[in-house]
Amino acid sequence: MKENEIIESLRSFHDISKAINSTLDIDEVVELILDKTSILMTADKVLILLLDSDKMVLRIYRSLGFDEDELKVRSFRDIRVFDHCIVRRGKALGIEDVIQEKDYRELPNAMPVLLDMFFAPLEIKGNVLGILGVLDNKEGVSEIKLEVFCALGSQAAVAIENASVYKRLRDAFLHTTESLAAAILKGLKRKRFRFMRELYP
Repeated sequence: MKENEIIESLRSFHDISKAINSTLDIDEVVELILDKTSILMTADKVLILLLDSDKMVLRIYRSLGFDEDELKVRSFRDIRVFDHCIVRRGKALGIEDVIQEKDYRELPNAMPVLLDMFFAPLEIKGNVLGILGVLDNKEGVSEIKLEVFCALGSQAAVAIENASVYKRLRDAFLHTTESLAAAILKGLKRKRFRFMRELYP
């Protein structure tokens, strides 16, 4: 049974890796991560929170399966430093490992669903982009599944980073192209103006 689970988990991870690296569109990448994580972890609710490392603010970026009133708080400030997925005694990161105690105390009233979730850091080369979270399915998650989930967090981080870099490069290229086109057009207008003055002194 354990061997079959390992094979199935690795196969799922391979399929997910191929899927999320098949596009450089950031929205498509994120949707694929949410969908494939939901399938792999048999979780109805999946959440991606991205980190603003300068301000140490963790913001909800995209979610799957949540009702609107379940995610009342959109960001957490002064978060705790986390840099790797901890899998011990069959448990990954909990929200209490990430946010400050004062925010954690408010969760039962504000967003109790987060208390039933576990998370994997979106980590790439030692840099954490955020966290990927799934709702505990109450049937128990094996350590093998958690290890694959943590590996998926790292793979998702690579895909998000690649898509983000591509978007920045594309936006910079478009901006440069627009500026160049504007400069050429301005030069042509000046040239035409000089020509008209010479033609009609």
